[in-house]
Amino acid sequence: MWTTPRSLPPDWAARRSTVARLHDYRCAICARDTTDYDVPDGETDHVGDRDDHRIRSLRWLCAACHASRTAAQAATGRHGRICQQCAAEMPQRPPKRGRPPVWCSPACRRAARTAHERASHNARAEWATAEQAAALAGMAAIAAVRQIEAEYAHVMDRAHTARRLLSARYTSAWLAAEQDAARQAALRHDAANAARAEAASSRRRG
Repeated sequence: MWTTPRSLPPDWAARRSTVARLHDYRCAICARDTTDYDVPDGETDHVGDRDDHRIRSLRWLCAACHASRTAAQAATGRHGRICQQCAAEMPQRPPKRGRPPVWCSPACRRAARTAHERASHNARAEWATAEQAAALAGMAAIAAVRQIEAEYAHVMDRAHTARRLLSARYTSAWLAAEQDAARQAALRHDAANAARAEAASSRRRG
């Protein structure tokens, strides 16, 4: 019997938004734009199992088509015995290759495939955009790292230059102080020699 689905996943709102965006907010059955009104007139529909909440098992329908499909499902009493595209009741016939039919006519099958291809194209486009954004973000991160490395190298060069300058100044000051000390010592030595010579001369005169 056709039953209501079990509880929806916690991220159902995000999945619903993704399905609507992948279908360009157009009904997968009548192709009507559900954003023509002030309030978006669209709902998420399970293509197969009502408990399969994967993105590939969902599609976007307008409220009218979704209500018609739900009513047809309730009337048939067996989920999967109505056309997945137009919600028309299909005749009872043995499944082909072990699988029950999901479309009532080739036209419905082509329409469903067109909607699926459009959603797949949008998904690939979003994936390519996300990859491009990730690549640009990676390039920006690499450029930022290289800039930081260049700034660090510049700062280190300035630090080494300052260290060399300080070392040279310290060496020059130390050499100047050593030379001054040597001159002072030489002057004191000369003064002491002169004093001793004068003392010796005084003793001889006395």
